[in-house]
Amino acid sequence: MGKKSIKVGNIVLVKNDLGEEKIARVLNVSRSSESVIVIYLDSDFSDLYMDTVSLLNCSLYENTKVD
Repeated sequence: MGKKSIKVGNIVLVKNDLGEEKIARVLNVSRSSESVIVIYLDSDFSDLYMDTVSLLNCSLYENTKVD
């Protein structure tokens, strides 16, 4: 199976320099600069902000349900 690519609208995990991961939605993808613009999703929607991050720091969020 091929690698899934990150597209506009995807939910991704963004890893920062400290190794912490945050959930974000992709707003724009720039393949030429290998970066994405994301808006971070906070559980209570009190702290929403946008950021430009490297594609290397993003991975697709896989929502796995545990029974």
